[in-house]
Amino acid sequence: MMMVIFYFFTAIVLLNVLIALMNDAFSKSDKEGDIAHLRILSEVIAEMETHAMSNATRRKSDFYPRYIYYCASNDEVAQFRAKCSMVGGGTHDTLTSAVNTLMESLKIEQDSRVANYKELKQEIHARGEDQEAERARSHEKLKQEMDELKATINRLLLALDSQNIPPHRPDSGEAS
Repeated sequence: MMMVIFYFFTAIVLLNVLIALMNDAFSKSDKEGDIAHLRILSEVIAEMETHAMSNATRRKSDFYPRYIYYCASNDEVAQFRAKCSMVGGGTHDTLTSAVNTLMESLKIEQDSRVANYKELKQEIHARGEDQEAERARSHEKLKQEMDELKATINRLLLALDSQNIPPHRPDSGEAS
């Protein structure tokens, strides 16, 4: 009888241990799944913002605020500071240098874009001037050709008048 009770309680204890292990594994995988989901979501959002949206769309403050506020507990802030200090020394110095490096790279990129914009604007302006000059030359050439045609027609009419030949008129349908 004692053996049956021992086996019964042992089975219950082992089932509880199994349930606890399964619960722990599920909790860990659930947390990792949430983190993976957020990481993939942030990658998709970043890709959409950089590749699929225009600069004008990204400047809308309704959709893309200048600052994003994140509420964290004291423990999360302490963990973040510890993580930053382990990675690069001091938290403030690391973040400041990272921000400065980022700002310098953005300034360099902005300067290159401004230079490209100015070059493109000058090129378009030069093309416009070239097209306007070409239009003026074509207009002058057509005007000269028209003047030459008028002079030729006047000479022919004078020659016809001097020979008393009536100008040729298309047939009006009468037989002569």
